[in-house]
Amino acid sequence: MRFTQSIHAVLIQKFATFHGRASRSEYWWFQAFYWPSILIYFIIFSPILLSRELAAEIDWGVFGELITSLSIIWAGLLIGMFIPLTALQVRRFHDCNLSAWWFVAAFLIGYIPYLGFLSIGAVLVISALKGTDGSNKYGTETAQIRQ
Repeated sequence: MRFTQSIHAVLIQKFATFHGRASRSEYWWFQAFYWPSILIYFIIFSPILLSRELAAEIDWGVFGELITSLSIIWAGLLIGMFIPLTALQVRRFHDCNLSAWWFVAAFLIGYIPYLGFLSIGAVLVISALKGTDGSNKYGTETAQIRQ
């Protein structure tokens, strides 16, 4: 699966699909799209919004309203990706023949100090593992999406 196919599959075709499997390429190509989006958001908007709060006496005018609106829209889109990201992670666990409950456990353990790092590491390792060949209890290998 290629970069654009992965984004299309996760955000359009399988937006809230928690059953089935997700290949490594689908998972990692989407991560290569999502995390730079977060980084760009914080690089562009955080300094502007922070300086706007710190220098409230400056009249930002239309530029300030535009930046605030764009920031809210972009943040909403990033927050809106919580469901497809969770569904993708569950399908990735299914590809490794693991129940989604393992992901839930790792997510909850992530909130315990010091154990959170182990939880993140475990999820990364599982996400990097090769999925089971052929079929498993969660379905057959993910077919390549053809456009």
